[in-house]
Amino acid sequence: LGALTYPLYLVHLTVLRPVTHYLYPQYGRWQVLAIAVAVALLLAYLVYRLVEQPGQRWLRTRLRTALTQIRSVRQPASR
Repeated sequence: LGALTYPLYLVHLTVLRPVTHYLYPQYGRWQVLAIAVAVALLLAYLVYRLVEQPGQRWLRTRLRTALTQIRSVRQPASR
């Protein structure tokens, strides 16, 4: 659940409002809450798997390359 906390924070209102709007008259509040939580967790998981993980891999590669370049630059002699 730790990896999903930020994506869940990002999507919870986006999910809660439409789900509540469309389901609340037909279902009880606890059923709507359970559905909203399930949908928010699923969407947060998808954001993590399809956006965050690929972004982390992409950024990690570039950071390693940049760090290698920085380390290879000879440090100026101190006076």
